[in-house]
Amino acid sequence: GLGKALVSGLTEPDRYVVTRRTRRSNDDDNDDNDDDDDDAREESGSTTTIRIKDRRIGAKRKVIRSVEGGGVVEETFSTNDDEDEKAPGASSSAILTDDEVETIVRLGQEIEALFEGKPQDIEWARSSEGGDGKFYIVQS
Repeated sequence: GLGKALVSGLTEPDRYVVTRRTRRSNDDDNDDNDDDDDDAREESGSTTTIRIKDRRIGAKRKVIRSVEGGGVVEETFSTNDDEDEKAPGASSSAILTDDEVETIVRLGQEIEALFEGKPQDIEWARSSEGGDGKFYIVQS
């Protein structure tokens, strides 16, 4: 659905809290390897580990969709995940996979680096065209 439902507070979003740790290749404390579920990526002499620390899945009962020819429609769904009433984005299941959460975190890190290491509030969207699921940064 469109972001309007989220921004206006009509729907409850999924919420993820992540930790990230970057180690330089010359760090000596590599023996505290507690990252069974962590995903690490090496970049320019360092390794960044990202771990989802907390996840809260929102109910997502309302969706606002664009209508062919212009305009929008607001759809409301029950909370029972009944197949007859389910629609993409309207359920009590997670919208993002762990890999997609990591992708968004890494995009955020790239943007942060562009602003000399200052954290950024970013807005993103995911394409549904063609099923490619590509992420786009809308604003920072």
